[in-house]
Amino acid sequence: MTVYPGARKRATALTACVVAAACLGLLCAPVTTHAQDADYSLPWLQGEYQKAVEILETRLERYSNFLPPHLAEDYGELLMEVGRVDEAIAVYESLLERYQEPQYAVELAEAYRYRGRMEDFEATVARADSIAQRALQFGIDQEGFLGVAELGKLKGENPKELLKLRYKVLIEQRPNFVDAYIAAGELAYKAHGYDVAADYFNQALERAPNNQDAIAGLAACYFQSGDPRLDEEALPRLFDLNEHHPGGLAIEARQLLNASQPEEALEIIDARLEVNPNDLEFLGFKAAAHFIQDNIDAMKAAQDQATAFNPRSSEVYRIPGEVAMLQYRFADAEKLLRAAVQRDEGDNAARAELGFAVLRQGRNAEGRELLETAQSIDPYDVQVYNMLEVLDSVDTFTTVERGPFVMNLPEYEARLMGDATLDLLEEAYTYYIEKYDVEMETPLYVEMFKEHDEFMVRSIGLPGNAGHLGICFGQLMTLDSPRARPPGSTNWEAVVWHEFVHMITLQKTNNRMPRWLSEGISVYEETIREPHWGQPMEIDFKQIVVDDGFPTMNMLNGYFLRPRSAQHLMYGYFAAGEFAEFYIETYGQAAMNQALDAIGDGEEPITNLAKAAGLDMDALDAAFNEHMTARCASLEVLPHVDKSPQTEEEAQIIALTPQVPWLQKPSPFTDAMNTAMQFEQDGEFDKAIEKLREAHELYPDFVSTSSPLYRIANILRDEGRDEEYYAVLEEIVAWDNTAFNPARDLAGYYAAEGRWDKVMEMTEAGYAVNPFDLPLRMLMLQAYRELDHTEEALNALDELAYLDKSRSTEYRFEHADLLADSGRLLEAKVSVIKLLEELPHYWAAQELLLDIVTETEEALFDALD
Repeated sequence: MTVYPGARKRATALTACVVAAACLGLLCAPVTTHAQDADYSLPWLQGEYQKAVEILETRLERYSNFLPPHLAEDYGELLMEVGRVDEAIAVYESLLERYQEPQYAVELAEAYRYRGRMEDFEATVARADSIAQRALQFGIDQEGFLGVAELGKLKGENPKELLKLRYKVLIEQRPNFVDAYIAAGELAYKAHGYDVAADYFNQALERAPNNQDAIAGLAACYFQSGDPRLDEEALPRLFDLNEHHPGGLAIEARQLLNASQPEEALEIIDARLEVNPNDLEFLGFKAAAHFIQDNIDAMKAAQDQATAFNPRSSEVYRIPGEVAMLQYRFADAEKLLRAAVQRDEGDNAARAELGFAVLRQGRNAEGRELLETAQSIDPYDVQVYNMLEVLDSVDTFTTVERGPFVMNLPEYEARLMGDATLDLLEEAYTYYIEKYDVEMETPLYVEMFKEHDEFMVRSIGLPGNAGHLGICFGQLMTLDSPRARPPGSTNWEAVVWHEFVHMITLQKTNNRMPRWLSEGISVYEETIREPHWGQPMEIDFKQIVVDDGFPTMNMLNGYFLRPRSAQHLMYGYFAAGEFAEFYIETYGQAAMNQALDAIGDGEEPITNLAKAAGLDMDALDAAFNEHMTARCASLEVLPHVDKSPQTEEEAQIIALTPQVPWLQKPSPFTDAMNTAMQFEQDGEFDKAIEKLREAHELYPDFVSTSSPLYRIANILRDEGRDEEYYAVLEEIVAWDNTAFNPARDLAGYYAAEGRWDKVMEMTEAGYAVNPFDLPLRMLMLQAYRELDHTEEALNALDELAYLDKSRSTEYRFEHADLLADSGRLLEAKVSVIKLLEELPHYWAAQELLLDIVTETEEALFDALD
């Protein structure tokens, strides 16, 4: 959010004064007013800042050594806006000498800090403190009281206390003083309280609908929270008033940088720097744009320009560091952020971001140290506090190491799924380092969380966002435990596989690949491992395809960076996965590897995908469009209501029934489903099954418990047609990667028939969804024993003893008995003795020990003979 020293254009004239009694600000009656001068304020509001300065300077010629305070303050703000900071400082110094008011001291202090004059800044803050104390004692107007509140912000006081004891008091006493709402919003924004900040900005706009800084503040909140109202409402509203507003331009520049569009960003950045060549934030943006372009000399030139103006300017290192973080280039981000902190040790935002960069490379101890330092300087940073809380939790985790992997997870997960997770990761590692021809930087860190909010804080710094299951940073993978989700809602093995493929592709490309391509390859590789993993073609994609058509490569990243809805994001996964499948299956793995190598060397991704395929970009887009047309052909069987109906009657029907379930809209698929429903109601179940089969064949991507296959299974179950029922359950398990109950039911059915290979297959499918289910594990153990998988059975007994503590003694006994049966007598003896040490009167264990000793002695005698 762009806030320049003193740059808050007054939306209302001064109409009141404030009196403070003791420690509380109590407002008294108004005593002064002034009106803005229309001749320079109009170009100012329209963003013609240089013209406004020239008009105002002409006006000021009529004054000799005395400037009215409102003109002097406006002049200072405008000088800051065009980068004439030293002249602005001189104006503020003169203003403060004449009028010992808190707001003037704060404006001067901010200007000193912006110029890098830190001794003058600190001295002015101390002076402002004395002025504020005196003013609070003897009388202060609303501008002055706001200056006292802003002084607290400069001093780093508790934001919650400042809001409560300063800003809210002022707002309650002067509810129409718009600047108070804006300042409160800026404070909440700085503390990452974007919802609170947005509320203050909205309250300001209720009183002054065209206040540009309130609109810009609201836009900044929308930007941070990913609210689509940013582009739909806030930015258009702001630019209609002032197309040059620096706050709006800053958001546009950030959006383009985050989307890896440096050339477009530079157009906005350079236009702003023509107005204010000393705008440190935009010089930071310029450095970031050149960083994305890998133009290090140009980046350094922007940094040198900023530090020549302000030797302590850290923005020109912090901002490219932040952009590098979003690009997943964490090693580069770390270098830039370290430079920012070295340039200005007071840049605590850079220090915190440096801590996050280090953490995302798996170096938890070093990252914690940086964040603890940041917290000691600013104890009110919510993101830092939350991350330290999560790191405390991680410190209680169990660490399991095997091969290149270091895995941290709660003890419960470590005992019950740790080995299985590492087995899966080692399988993927062996397969993909060869397939993608990549040398991995190790160790590879994996962290699993039982609480979703902890996972999200560890991953992105903020809780919430239920859509994420796992996140990979290249050398670190974080993910939810199955316990963090409703039972049976996710396939944790698919998540682990997906995220590990990110490790492969991100490392191969030195973390330079666009997100859409990385996600697409991970989705594709899921389906190679298991056809029912990956992203299905959901029903809601129909409307997106109708509205937008099929995406080109240039469009794919937008579904991830600025999705219009959750369904647009999921469509992005689907379309990107389809691109990866189309590309690799058509042009070969070697072509993909060639393109990824070029991306890793800093080459443009889409250009090199086309080059490796032997095509130009247009031809590759056209070929991808043909693939999508064929893949999405079954969407044609789904219903669709035209947003612009052709007849008045159709329009009236839609207006009267806007929530008509999609099943009630005509289409081949819904017609088959509705006909099946009618047959069910009439008791004609074979005909219902026939129609449901037809519906499934028309649209096999409909993965839901209300889908045709599930409905067929329900009919067969209710009719007692067991053989057909279980055959359909087999289809469901092979089609729905979260079909836990069908998998467990089938395992029980096959166990009764003695088909232990099928029991094993179904329990493994169920385990991938819920590894903590006791009945499933009992069936799995039984299959291991029947199939003579002794080592697996021993491990299963150990895990059952931990999972089912009420029967742990039985499992331990069975473990010792199985060791003895397999001839591992010494291990069996040790195991049963440990059991008897805890339960000396356990008769079955005593008998087992006697048998083991006897058998051991016989074996010894046989050896002697």
